[in-house]
Amino acid sequence: MSPLTNHDLLDTIRNSPPYIVSIEVTYRCPMGCLYCHNPPDLLPARSYEGVRSITCNMPVPRTYSRRYSRELDTYDWLKIIHKISQLRPYNFIISGGEPLLRKDLYIMVKEASNLNLKPILLTSGAIYSRETAQKLREAGLNRIRINVSSHGMLDIVNPDRLKRTIYERVKAIEIYKEAGFYVQVGILYIRPYIDMIEDIVEKCLDAGADLVEVHHMARYGHGFYNYHFLKPTYSDVEKLESLRESLVTRYGKKIFFAVDRDIVTGKKPYPNLWGLIGLVIAPDGSIFPSEEASAMGDVAISGNALVDDIREVWISNTLLNRLRSLEWLYEPCRSCAIKTECRGGSRFIAYMLTGNLFSPDPTCPLVANQQELQEKELNQATWQLWIRDDGHGLKVGEYVSKVP
Repeated sequence: MSPLTNHDLLDTIRNSPPYIVSIEVTYRCPMGCLYCHNPPDLLPARSYEGVRSITCNMPVPRTYSRRYSRELDTYDWLKIIHKISQLRPYNFIISGGEPLLRKDLYIMVKEASNLNLKPILLTSGAIYSRETAQKLREAGLNRIRINVSSHGMLDIVNPDRLKRTIYERVKAIEIYKEAGFYVQVGILYIRPYIDMIEDIVEKCLDAGADLVEVHHMARYGHGFYNYHFLKPTYSDVEKLESLRESLVTRYGKKIFFAVDRDIVTGKKPYPNLWGLIGLVIAPDGSIFPSEEASAMGDVAISGNALVDDIREVWISNTLLNRLRSLEWLYEPCRSCAIKTECRGGSRFIAYMLTGNLFSPDPTCPLVANQQELQEKELNQATWQLWIRDDGHGLKVGEYVSKVP
């Protein structure tokens, strides 16, 4: 049998429903995660010097782009959900921000359930109650994913506060399990959580979680600017290898590690999956090829869910089809042995650092000397705490620690 060519892959993708369609119904959120994928209000800054000028002495606090401050109303989202039902994705996700901040979320869930989309709700776990869980069940929701790594700015620099926040997430797991949900838990493998991973996993599974997934941080959105405050060290990755074996031995299929050692240690870039996995619809109805793309604005827009045929966007969109092919690749990507796996690297990082959506990912060791990149980045930055108050204004705090 001949190997599958990229043209065969393109035909297969276009003739199949997407694996995931996600609607991000709001970018509002009560948390302040430094890795949040939602678009920061300060984007773009398309150079290392631009990034340095913003993040040299402080982590960038969570904000969200004013571009998306206008959210679609209930009727518009119901219209979009009907369109998505015709596409029949394998997974339909309702996320944010924090989707539970939308008072009409139950209406959306009920509509999606009636259309047999089998929605999955992604939440920070910061908003929960027995009443909320019961209303979601009555609307037809069966599956929920809780990000127990969600945090506030003060949590991330105070281990005691961070533990209390995590224990609150564990309570949310218990509440949703009592209501009969399948509960999946996400834990992000970042520096503040590294010494707590084992304890977090144990507490989540003891609370009844059906699946716990540990995954590495994606370098986009706020995570692009705060990467150097959050990324694990080489020794941290070594520790994770032994911890992985121990936890899998104890918990089997209840725990899954999605941590790519080569990506975390910089041996290869984040792969480009645009056009291969699914579509993401932003709070204003814009269609994007991936969740990080909403931070890039018009250059990455693939359509508008209110006015466009979503199925036609998936099959025929010019940007998606160009990125699905490998013909756009420049050297050294074009001659690379893993080009079908990497596909040019992260389009977000490439665009942010070069201004060209189709350039090779500059963080790839084949594209630029990795040591030079690391010297340009912010490994020795001093933390300066920024706090977002209730009025959404920013107040400068105090210097709190050194990044090793």
